[in-house]
This record gives sequence, C-alpha cells and structure tokens, in this order.
Amino acid sequence: MPRQAFECIRLLSRYWELEEVRSTVMGISVYCGTREVWAPSQAVGILYWEQVQALERAFRVKSGVESPVGDEIQIDAEVFGEFLKTVLGALQETNNGPLLALSAGCIEVSLALNAYITGDWPTVPEGLEFLLAEAKNVMRLRKVALPKDRIVRNWTVWEPEDS
Repeated sequence: MPRQAFECIRLLSRYWELEEVRSTVMGISVYCGTREVWAPSQAVGILYWEQVQALERAFRVKSGVESPVGDEIQIDAEVFGEFLKTVLGALQETNNGPLLALSAGCIEVSLALNAYITGDWPTVPEGLEFLLAEAKNVMRLRKVALPKDRIVRNWTVWEPEDS
C-alpha cells in the first residue's frame, strides 16, 4: 500500500478518534503529574492539543504534551520546558511572519501553563517579549465590548425589543 494511503488512514482514524471525544466530553483536564493545571472547555482543549502537535511536527521536537485518554492531557514539565526553548529559539530566528502569527497563540498559552507549573515566568528571546506579555494575560477572562443597549447571543449583537 502506498505511503499516502497509510497517511490517509492514519488521519482518518485520528479524525474519528477526535469526533468520538467531541461527542462524549464536555471539558478537558490538563495535568502535570497528578496536579491539574488547566481545565479548558472541550473545544479549546482539543484545539490546544492539535496546535501543540502541529508545532511538534513543524519544529521536529517533542513537546512533552500527551493525551493518554480522550478528556485528559498530561504535560511532562521538563520536556515541555525544552520544547518551549526550542520553538522560541526557532521563532526568534525566522523572518516568516505567518509562521510567527500562527504559532503565537499556542505559545502564549504554553508559556502561561509553563509558568503555572514551574512557578516562574521564563525568559524569552529578544524580539519575542510580546509573546510573554500576552501570556501573562491569556488565561484571564476577556471582557467583551458591548454596544450600549444591546445583547450578545452566540456572538451576534441583538437589538433589544421595544416593549
């Protein structure tokens, strides 16, 4: 069987696995050892997991982020720290704006998780300080600016009904 066929089968099995998770899981628990470090919604947890995997492939480095069961992500702190150093070093050297932009959100969340795990904010390479600044706020609830006298439902601005 050609290599492309094996890759297609692998991707389809991964898709079915994620669809199975999506249909049964309401949230994801992220652990470092036995300590829960984050509990994102299902959609956010799966998106983070998939982005970390993409960064692993793009930079050819292990992240230390594993998903042993569908609703759980496990982080190996030592490997995770090295992953961040490697990726940040590569991003410092790149002149590829889209690569930096596409990586930024996942790196910001990863920096925040790493700080929570280690108890300290890491040093980032020169030119990437903005990632650390964003990481310090990324886990906070975001305020949504609402137009006066309007209601947001499912990200749609609704006019209040006149009574």
